[in-house]
Amino acid sequence: MRVALLVACLAIARMVSATCLGNCQQLYGGSGPDYASCVQDCGVCGNGELEGDEECDDGNLVNGDCCDATCHFEPAGSVCDDGDGDPCTNGTCDAEGDCDSEEAPATTCHEPVAAGRSSLTMHRAAADAKDLLEWKWRGAQGSGGSEFGNPTGGTGYDLCAYDTTGLLASIPVPAAEGCDSPPCWKERRGRFTTAAARETPTERPR
Repeated sequence: MRVALLVACLAIARMVSATCLGNCQQLYGGSGPDYASCVQDCGVCGNGELEGDEECDDGNLVNGDCCDATCHFEPAGSVCDDGDGDPCTNGTCDAEGDCDSEEAPATTCHEPVAAGRSSLTMHRAAADAKDLLEWKWRGAQGSGGSEFGNPTGGTGYDLCAYDTTGLLASIPVPAAEGCDSPPCWKERRGRFTTAAARETPTERPR
């Protein structure tokens, strides 16, 4: 009897949930902040089970994982975390709930605002200690230098090199506190320079 009663209660709850989702669809057209709020009030999106007009339900109400806060697939090309741990690249949603690895520059990367404002020089010497990688940047997207932090403190960086096929290599440039032989960063007249110990770049196979 108790089992039958429990099954009946679950069935009724599912019917109520489906009705609630249908009402949200009818009232708000299936998108927008009002629709999202209505779906959340129904209490079904985020429970890990497909119900009503849900396209997906990954057990949370978080955007950016290819299943949005209203339990619908995020559009193709939407940025997501592909879990590869590479700060130079983003994953992108495939419009079916999956996050695919891409080699396009990550949205957190900053780029020069004009052609020719950034240069990269590499020189391979007979002695490894004299190898040179010199990168100069004379302008960047954003409001100013403050958003880049302070490398003489705790801010580290990753230098990402791309060509038309995608990411070629990523080179970590640690903050001063992470250098093998500090001080590797110096500040002069508001500009930072580094002579960090040689780092091994992570190269992408071609």
